[in-house]
Amino acid sequence: MSFPLLRNTTQLNAWITAQQGDLQFVPTMGALHAGHGTVIRSASLMGPVLVSVFVNPLQFGPNEDLDQYPRSLESDLVLAERWGAAALWAPSIEQIYPHGLESHPPRLQVPLALQEHLCGAMRPGHFDGVVAVVARLLDLVRPRQLWLGEKDW
Repeated sequence: MSFPLLRNTTQLNAWITAQQGDLQFVPTMGALHAGHGTVIRSASLMGPVLVSVFVNPLQFGPNEDLDQYPRSLESDLVLAERWGAAALWAPSIEQIYPHGLESHPPRLQVPLALQEHLCGAMRPGHFDGVVAVVARLLDLVRPRQLWLGEKDW
């Protein structure tokens, strides 16, 4: 059987239902690298691993390079499988935000005191976008555990 590439929520739900064990979830924006490999390998010791690849427009500002963000789905598939993932989910923007970017509930806000640090100081709204997409992904996947790399927590 070939490595599963899930493209929509129907495929995602069917795949999740078929899994045995505690589902582990590794959300990414793709362009997988060795750091992702370490996280995926660790997660795979705990149960089947779902890796997502979604470049979230809500965490990019109006003058940022969303269109230039690297996208390498074919190599991401190869690497995710090599590192022990059970499937890769690469949804479209419409799958994640079916009612559009502006109307997606709930719009979560990170406290301003936290947004003034790290890349939040230079990228207003960045952390709100990150929180919104992580909440949405968790709502769709409902994993036993969420795995993040060090720069994400």
